[in-house]
Amino acid sequence: MIRYEPHPRWLSDIVRFPISYALRRALYGALCMAIYSTVLVLALESTLQVPLPQGATAFGVLGGVVSLALAFRLNNAYARWWEGRQQWGMLVNHSRNLAALTQALWPAQDLAGRRRMAGLIGDFAVGLSAHLRGELRVDELESLSSEESSTAARREHPLSYVSQLIWRELELRRADARLDTAQLLLLGPHASALLDILGACERIRNTPIPFAVTAAARLFMFLFTALVPLGLYGEFGRGAIPIAVIAYFGLAVMDVLAAELENPFGIDCNDLPTRSIGEMIRRQVHELVEAERQGAPDQQPRQPAPFSKFF
Repeated sequence: MIRYEPHPRWLSDIVRFPISYALRRALYGALCMAIYSTVLVLALESTLQVPLPQGATAFGVLGGVVSLALAFRLNNAYARWWEGRQQWGMLVNHSRNLAALTQALWPAQDLAGRRRMAGLIGDFAVGLSAHLRGELRVDELESLSSEESSTAARREHPLSYVSQLIWRELELRRADARLDTAQLLLLGPHASALLDILGACERIRNTPIPFAVTAAARLFMFLFTALVPLGLYGEFGRGAIPIAVIAYFGLAVMDVLAAELENPFGIDCNDLPTRSIGEMIRRQVHELVEAERQGAPDQQPRQPAPFSKFF
């Protein structure tokens, strides 16, 4: 994700827009469109004997139809991006609540127990980021013992095992009468929410926008951009070349942005900074339980520079 200030730096945002992967892909396509349009217009100039009818208005209507199809796809992709952000916002809230309750309900002298809970919560958050990108390594779950790490490595779904360990901590304390039923009822919804959030994020990642929607939008876009220089040549002559390129560029940006937002958990410029959020959760839950963290330092900067990418 690119960090920027949306209001006071709008001119700088435009200047730095080329760092966007989506824009670069659209520019490559626009270059190809310029070559295609130039070849087509020159061929029409050299071979066409009968003037073409002026069809700019008709192609304007067709362009509106294509824009609606791409806008529908882009809106659906943004809805997935926003739902992903909501799920990670809930992960932050539930993790903090679980840590705050741990600090309140665990005895002050039980530093190891509070550190254990904070470690498991932080491991779940950081591990979720890696899991959604298909790169989860068991050694990133730093609070697990060697035996637990071996068990997690054998599991098809290591994060479910981390959630199981959190519930085991709660159940052991209830069995030893260190937590009563009312206290367990306070902790339960926040512990349950971790797997609910995991399942929701997996649903977003594993069920893309239906193929028919994407294929239809791209088919309309291809037909429109392939025919627009021909349709505009009768009215604009060589002026059809820059018009066709600009029309293609606008449509291509929407298409590439939709593809980028469809999976918000990757490492594209506009994807969610899930790794940074996970590291933030890991720091803050240790702070809330008042236990020093033990493990490797954070991999992400806390205050990235404007226009820098951070994940």
